[in-house]
Amino acid sequence: MQSPAPVMRRIFAFLVDMIILGVVTFSVQIPFWMSNSTMVITESMFSMRFFMEILVAVVTIAYFTILEYKLGQTLGKMLMKIEVRSQVKEKTVSQFILRNIPRVSTLLLFLDSLYIFKSGSQRFFDKLAATEVVLVEKENILKRQQSSQKK
Repeated sequence: MQSPAPVMRRIFAFLVDMIILGVVTFSVQIPFWMSNSTMVITESMFSMRFFMEILVAVVTIAYFTILEYKLGQTLGKMLMKIEVRSQVKEKTVSQFILRNIPRVSTLLLFLDSLYIFKSGSQRFFDKLAATEVVLVEKENILKRQQSSQKK
């Protein structure tokens, strides 16, 4: 059995991931802000802002879901040497989508994260998705290093 990831490592991993996502999503939004340099608020500006919010939400869920499903880790989790594991034998993409839904809402993420203090190691959506965040075993690190050196 692997040890649950400490809360501080999870927080630092999340901050790294949010910085990465912030740079990516901000760079996508620059053309929008440059084209509306007069800052006149129009109906089309509201429509575009809504589109941008949806785009950021989709990119955020995709980033976390794809990396955690395929690699078990986001870039932030790699730095903090933690990973996401399925608690059931066969992991599914839907598990990883479900565990990442709160990331699109600050309030939902905050409430979801409070559950860690009750459960000791899982967010509420981790529990719903049957996933857990654990410390990376040293053997896994060695296997990943060896496989990357072979490529």
